[in-house]
Order: sequence, then C-alpha cells, then structure tokens
Amino acid sequence: MGLFNKNKKKDVSTEITEYQMDDEVLEAKPIKSQKPNESGKWSGLDCDLMKTGIDTGRGLVNNALDVYKHSLTINQNIEKIHAIKEVELTRLAMEYKLCQTILNGVFGQRQQVLNKQYKILDKALETGDREMVIASLQGISAVVTSNPLEDFTKFVQAWNSKEPLKLDF
Repeated sequence: MGLFNKNKKKDVSTEITEYQMDDEVLEAKPIKSQKPNESGKWSGLDCDLMKTGIDTGRGLVNNALDVYKHSLTINQNIEKIHAIKEVELTRLAMEYKLCQTILNGVFGQRQQVLNKQYKILDKALETGDREMVIASLQGISAVVTSNPLEDFTKFVQAWNSKEPLKLDF
C-alpha cells in the first residue's frame, strides 16, 4: 500500500470556518462557520473578504507582470550595450592597428634616412671630402631634431575631425 489512498477523497469544500486568535490562551477559536447550500453554492459568506483576496491576488499578478516586463526591457538594454561595446572595441582595435602601422612607417622611414646619411658620412670620411661630411652631418641632425610625433598628432586630429579633408596641390 502506497502513501496515498486513491479511492478515498477528502472534500475540503464542505465548510468554511473563521477563527479568532485568543491571546490569553494562545489558541484559535472558531467565531463563524458556514457551509454551502444544497446546490453547492456558498451563501452568507463574507464577500468583501473574498473580493479583497481576489483583488490582492490580481495585484500580485499585475506586479509580477510589471516586474517581468521591466526585466525584459532591462535585458534588451543590456543586449544593446553589449552590441555597442563590441562595435567600439572593434573600432578601437582598428584605430590602434592603423596608428601602429603609421608609427612603424614613420620611424622606419627615419631609420632608412639615417642609414643612408651614415653611409654618405662613411664615404665622405674615407675620401676625406669635408663638404660631404658637413652635408651628411646636417642631414643626420635634421632627421634627429625633427619630431615625427608632431606630424602624427596632426594626423590623429585630422582623422578624428568630422570635417572633410582638404587637399592642397
């Protein structure tokens, strides 16, 4: 035999009893008992109490629906933020790679110019050509004293500007 007896049903809708708590004895005592009539309908039941219970239940359901709708809105906003974040991260990564390429190019060109100037200086020293030594030293000095980051700063400002670029021929 299992825990539940399938043949025996308990009818819980046969009587409603209201209780009042007796604080002195600490027990609940019945104050009003009601039974359904022959047709199964309740008569004389405190309808205000039932309406209050129904209204409270509806209020709880409406509050739960409002919370659910609000959570859906929050989830949509979170998804939008994630999408914007991904776009911004991609944009920043592309900007970084572009700046890295430009800086490598600028400093690479400087290194090439310096290497050529040093070769010219070596030849001038071997041949003893004083004018060529001075010219190559001036070339090296011009490259070393110039600031390639100044041009890079101008490039970044032009890149970030919303104004169209003006070409000067």
